[in-house]
Amino acid sequence: MRILHLGARHSLQIVDGVNTVIWLVAAEQARAGHTVTLLLEAEPDGLAQRVASETGMTLKQASYTTWGYESSVVDELIATHDVVHMHSVFIPRQATLGRRLVRAGVPYVITPNGGLSPRVLSRGRLKKWIYSLVAERPRFRASAAVSVVAPGEVAEVRAFVPGYRGLVRSIPNPVDTSTLGSWQWHYRPDARRVVFLGRFDVLHKGLDLLWEIARLLPTIDFDLYGSMHRRSERWFARLRNQRLPNVHIHSPVFGAEKARILVEAALYLQTSRWEGFPLSIAEAMLVGVPVAVVDRLDFSHQFIDHDLGLTFPADPDVAAQLIHHALSDEGRLRQWSERAQTFAREFFSAPVVAQKFVELYQEVVGPQEGPFDPEAPVRILHVGARNSPQIVDGVNTVIWLVAAEQARAGHTVTLLLEAEPNELAQRVASETGMTLKHAPYTTWS
Repeated sequence: MRILHLGARHSLQIVDGVNTVIWLVAAEQARAGHTVTLLLEAEPDGLAQRVASETGMTLKQASYTTWGYESSVVDELIATHDVVHMHSVFIPRQATLGRRLVRAGVPYVITPNGGLSPRVLSRGRLKKWIYSLVAERPRFRASAAVSVVAPGEVAEVRAFVPGYRGLVRSIPNPVDTSTLGSWQWHYRPDARRVVFLGRFDVLHKGLDLLWEIARLLPTIDFDLYGSMHRRSERWFARLRNQRLPNVHIHSPVFGAEKARILVEAALYLQTSRWEGFPLSIAEAMLVGVPVAVVDRLDFSHQFIDHDLGLTFPADPDVAAQLIHHALSDEGRLRQWSERAQTFAREFFSAPVVAQKFVELYQEVVGPQEGPFDPEAPVRILHVGARNSPQIVDGVNTVIWLVAAEQARAGHTVTLLLEAEPNELAQRVASETGMTLKHAPYTTWS
């Protein structure tokens, strides 16, 4: 299958969970023998080029504006791919490309990555409402499928696009088992270190709540690894100016260094206001690190249902008490570690996730059974015929003539009529093998 992914960045070492997922999925699909292309918006760095070379992926760079990609590159990609996978939401150039794909008859899939949650939609509400009306809802309506990373997102998709007729599938984010698979967390009674990995976006990641929890737990170290988010610089600076001695800020980490930091932690903490299913949580689960998540997140229900880790309310006093108690409960930490790791190995394996996407693509593209045979019988429905061939109506006459010839040629032909067929119509249908269906109707249906 020929697959085009949109939304990847020019490097694998950018703090961006969506970008990491795209590279993981695309690489596994290429290794499985599919023809995979990533459309990038900047020159790929050395690591990106090396991964592409090792896996057989193609990297295409295109110049772009807010509303579109370089036309000549897009024309070539549309003509040479079976399906397009768009990652993320509210990107105008993806909406423009979606319209071109519809005209070309190329199906596309959207993964919103939690971007349709009420919290996200309320951020810049007026701009998003106008843009959704003009571009984003039409892009979703025209898509062949939407994939979500957590079951709770299904309701968000249905609310954003009422009456959506495409497929909706829940496919989790994958984890790079080749890097993390050999690392293993072990309980250490002296470990008093809580870790967070991600962008320092205070509103999104709920870092204000994390700071309040840290203030109430002065004997526990809180290590945050990530990069600054431009819209949160002032808010994050105010938090740092509190100078809590047990909160430590670090640069982002990748690969083996990330794995080491995870397995040396006592607990991984997520205090976000909204999320799909964060990749860092999946990575922590894979290496067995106990995880604590705030219960306002959609996926927290999975933690509760499968007893995968600690869930706590967005009340810093209660959260601090629960975290303090959990870090002293060796039995529960070991139990969460084992359950979460088993869950992650079953559902977050990159080859398994990549194949689930391929199966979704195959559903929307349809069976590939070789070249089209113009003589093969097909099932045809004509709408617009009257209840008799003898009505003075050129369109009606044409429909009856065409349908009759198609039926004589062996096709299964049906005419949908708005009145009871007369005797001549019934005789023609009987002689040619057509089916006549009469349906009551209103102005609109």
